[in-house]
Amino acid sequence: MSAPAGGGRGGEWIYLSRELLGDLLEVLDAEVAAARSDLGVSGRIAGRALAFFGVAVSILIWLPAILGYVMVRVLAQWLPDWGAGLIVFAFFLLVAALLGAIGWSKMKRIENPVDTVTRRTREHLAWWRSEVSLRPGPVGVADDAGRDAG
Repeated sequence: MSAPAGGGRGGEWIYLSRELLGDLLEVLDAEVAAARSDLGVSGRIAGRALAFFGVAVSILIWLPAILGYVMVRVLAQWLPDWGAGLIVFAFFLLVAALLGAIGWSKMKRIENPVDTVTRRTREHLAWWRSEVSLRPGPVGVADDAGRDAG
């Protein structure tokens, strides 16, 4: 853009404002482009990492089955196959019940989100009242003690 011809002082400010806005938009556009590039690279890295995590989880899913088979085979040395299978089944059932009970007890301690927001809002307002000493009247108006003294 070129400077306005004879626009006076007001035209100069308008010109400078437009220049500043144009420069800010260019900077913002460059920042968005850089962020897109960075996020694209990060997205590809995250995708590869998730693929490795997926493979690891699929292996972990098979581990209890393999462990169960090995436990049954070991117990089958001294017990019939069906007895060894029942003992291993009972063991896994007991472990699952124990983990479920622990999870349930932790779920009970979760606070309702509405209660959390309400509690935090009350604490926030109480802090403001104690630290900032909010007064019911408008700013600059003396309180009742000041009116009675005067």
